[in-house]
Amino acid sequence: MNAAVPLCAAVLAVSLPGRADTVAVLELESRVPDSEIKTAPLAEEVRSVAGRTLGEVRVLDADTCSRHCDPRAVGADMVVSGALSRGGDGYLVTLELRTARSDRLVGAASATGGSAEELADAVAGAAVDLFRAQKAVSAVSISPATLPEVPQPAPLVPGGAVNLDVDASVLVAYDDARTVEQTGTQRPDEAAAAWRAVAELGGENPYREMAAARARQWQDYAESKRAFDEQLARDTSRLRKVLPLAFVTEGTKLELVSRYAHVYGGAKAEPLLVLLPGELRGRAQLAIGCEDKDAGRCISLARAADKAHDAQGALDALDRACSANSAESCAEAGDRWLRPETRDVARAL
Repeated sequence: MNAAVPLCAAVLAVSLPGRADTVAVLELESRVPDSEIKTAPLAEEVRSVAGRTLGEVRVLDADTCSRHCDPRAVGADMVVSGALSRGGDGYLVTLELRTARSDRLVGAASATGGSAEELADAVAGAAVDLFRAQKAVSAVSISPATLPEVPQPAPLVPGGAVNLDVDASVLVAYDDARTVEQTGTQRPDEAAAAWRAVAELGGENPYREMAAARARQWQDYAESKRAFDEQLARDTSRLRKVLPLAFVTEGTKLELVSRYAHVYGGAKAEPLLVLLPGELRGRAQLAIGCEDKDAGRCISLARAADKAHDAQGALDALDRACSANSAESCAEAGDRWLRPETRDVARAL
């Protein structure tokens, strides 16, 4: 039976073999760093409780008998020893009361606390219960109580109450795969491996075929992603070599930057613009913005092309502005497709 004692886990008491005239309290054995909890104050707390609880019994002080003392050598009849360790969310102290000569256990107690202050209070309470129990039990004879009836076991349910059409281990693997899949675009190989683990499980596994198919899909995505990353690395290396060249035309450089931004996005292209001279860099920024469907930047790019006498480049920029839902750009592009130098009636219409 578990007794509810504030800050104390349990107390076990056995009657004393006779009167104890002298009690020694040894310092507690510690299994935690001394910087967290010091054991000397706890042992002193037990001595203080013993002096108050046991009345005329002599309690030896720490100088007379502490950690390495032989209680019999100093005339102790009873000895209290104990240990400090971690327990639950805090600390646990166990206390034992034994006869000094025969080393027979006559009482035990334990205490828990989350801090040094809580533990000191709990140890004091446990010591009070321990010593009071000794006095009470040594004076009273207790007859065994009537034993209760042994309870009947609960009826068994065939197959168990939790009867699933799928093995629990399969459900665990399935749940793990769904969790890993949430970051699959960054780590597709892990997602593929997680689904393969589901497919390879035996027993009741209704997800086997689906998991195998999904593993193949993630593996295909992983291989495609690796190929794309390798392509990005090659194209980035090429662009870094070509953009600084003096004899590559500005139009070619702008076209290369636009194609790069179209495939890989403006965020990847922006860091490469430092390789271009100032004025061309501005046009390249407009080209990147135009590729990102910014109609305003497409129009600005067309004006810059007009200024550079690049009629075809201006018309291409206006076409992109039109695709970005700029009605004014659509009208202007239509007019330019009807000009002699760029005439294309179908495109104009």
